[in-house]
Amino acid sequence: MRTTPNYDDQVGWVRVPAVLPPEDAAAIAAACAEVADGLIDLRPGDKPHGATRRLTALEERVPEAAAVARLLAPVVDQILPAGWTVAEVGYRCPGPGTGGQQLHADDLPRLDPEAPPTGATAIVALVPFNDRNGSTRVVPGSHHRVDQQRRSQRVAHLPGEKHLTGAAGTAFVFSRHLLHGGSPNRSTRPRPALQITYHAT
Repeated sequence: MRTTPNYDDQVGWVRVPAVLPPEDAAAIAAACAEVADGLIDLRPGDKPHGATRRLTALEERVPEAAAVARLLAPVVDQILPAGWTVAEVGYRCPGPGTGGQQLHADDLPRLDPEAPPTGATAIVALVPFNDRNGSTRVVPGSHHRVDQQRRSQRVAHLPGEKHLTGAAGTAFVFSRHLLHGGSPNRSTRPRPALQITYHAT
């Protein structure tokens, strides 16, 4: 990350280019796939096989993935200025034809739109994110819209949603109250990413 971009709270998310060089992103993707391929000790939330693979607790399994969480500290500080901790570093990898999600928030609706956020989520692209391979969609400003947050998991699309695209090694950091969701992977390759959860302290 060459410079720290500014987080705009009216929008609710920020794109952070070049958090990782593409070769480092590829190495982390390969390490995660290797863990999933040989996984015996399952943790809650693990889905090492199937159309969309998931891993939790990468802090213990892929230390280089956990290090990425710390690289994003200057951005997370803007969203959670009172302090934060890293709650989890995970991995999500939709295969071809999978990965579509309803729009959802990662936390309960923020009933007071002026209340501080309870946390932040970072998605780190381990391959290029584009309109074909299932890039994440966000609804700008929805973290301030209780009416939209209450529709979490009940709606596939909302006006104004935006696809998060960028090169491998790009991160997208957003309020945990922001509506977002994966898109179907219409490419012929898996679309791996890290998912990092930060909790406000």
